[in-house]
Amino acid sequence: MVAHTPRLRTLTALVLAVLLAVPTGAAAVAPADVNAAGTSATQFDTGHEAEASADGDVAFVRTIEEMKGHLTVSVQYAKAGDTEMAAHHAGHPHEEYWSAVNATLSEANASLAADLEAALLAAPDHARNDSASEYATYVNETLFEKFDAAERAVAGEQMENATFSAAVSRDLLQRAVQEYGEGVAANGTVVEQMEYDDARGFALRAEALYESNVRATLSEHAREELDELFETLHGDIDGAAAPSDVEQITASIAAEYAEYTGVESQTGGAQVEQTVDEINEHLEEAVTAYENGNDAEAKQIIRQTYLSYFESLEGDLIEKRPELVEELEADFNEDLPGLIDRNASVSEVRAEVESMEKKLGTVETALSSETETTISLGDETETTTTQSATSETTTTGSSPGLGVGAALLALATALVALRRRAN
Repeated sequence: MVAHTPRLRTLTALVLAVLLAVPTGAAAVAPADVNAAGTSATQFDTGHEAEASADGDVAFVRTIEEMKGHLTVSVQYAKAGDTEMAAHHAGHPHEEYWSAVNATLSEANASLAADLEAALLAAPDHARNDSASEYATYVNETLFEKFDAAERAVAGEQMENATFSAAVSRDLLQRAVQEYGEGVAANGTVVEQMEYDDARGFALRAEALYESNVRATLSEHAREELDELFETLHGDIDGAAAPSDVEQITASIAAEYAEYTGVESQTGGAQVEQTVDEINEHLEEAVTAYENGNDAEAKQIIRQTYLSYFESLEGDLIEKRPELVEELEADFNEDLPGLIDRNASVSEVRAEVESMEKKLGTVETALSSETETTISLGDETETTTTQSATSETTTTGSSPGLGVGAALLALATALVALRRRAN
């Protein structure tokens, strides 16, 4: 044993050098598909795929509903005797949308996809050659039935879910706003008829989804507000109102959906400031109308301001300052109109408006600062997460660095031992 001590010491040092040079611990044994939290990357991706699938179903159904919107307008043109415009809109579903839905629908039901495509390709000829009533029957009983089957084939039971339908309706309204902005100038002049028509069709389909799948699930109060908002929306579109007015109404509908169905609604700080400014301006208009003896006009302005502007803020505000929502709803719907009904003095009405404007200033601060804070916290969270990940990586990654240093020391010991043995 004594005779082999130098050799054993050398072997031990070399083994120690190898062991220290190789990373150990979690960093060494963790498989490549496990993240820092210990979650399998495959599991993480699957979660994202599930979320993407849900979003994809909303997008698919929205696209089908846009196709329905084109055909709804096509039927309107046919009934008005304009078969060329009817045929033009009848061709859009296949020309503009089929490539976006074909693969998904074919995977879900290949025979249905083939039948629907054939029916769509035949639509322009029906629009040109059928009577208006025959064409309407073809659209409603052939195409729309196949569209409905396509939606069920892809989205399944989600089609019976009010929140899902509200999400599709909301997205359709966003598309309507986009098309309307291209079709109508700021002064209310229709500059692109096709885009204007598309906006009308999309808005009609958004309301149809609300009527069929959402409305019955809401309270009477919510139904009344959304009914009135959709009525105002169609009035604005039919009257070629300014795009900003249409956008504001759709924002109010989205906020109502957020409040009553849970569909996400986002309000940016700049949008909040602009909306509050609009509310204040219209409230001043109401005071002026009342001062001039136009009681009915003043009350109409107040009601429209509530529906078109304040409602768009409620979805976010109710989560942060519900007491402000309650107070301002009473101001808009009871207190201020009540003063007008009682023939209160102009100074009393103005005092009520000034009180509301102060509350609206608080609303703007609450929503704008919350938006900024959220962004700030998001950045800090991201930074913190990044720093944490960096720290963890550094900590985990520092083991090989320290190990290399120790390994060199051990290797030096081994070389000394070998030299001594040689001597």
